[in-house]
Amino acid sequence: MTITKVVMLVLAIALALYILIPSLSWAEDGAALYKAQCSVCDGLDGAGKPVAKVPSVVAVDDKIVW
Repeated sequence: MTITKVVMLVLAIALALYILIPSLSWAEDGAALYKAQCSVCDGLDGAGKPVAKVPSVVAVDDKIVW
């Protein structure tokens, strides 16, 4: 490999790491987000509230007991 190719490879890897690493640490805790934003209407178990006509967010397959 020539020096130019090595430098370009190092720069490409550095750029990829610069873009990817911070975004991984910005991910939010899904359970805490659901509890704070969604559980008021959907319930803590995701069953919904039929009286308020809020549908369930639980998949139909998860509700069926085999």
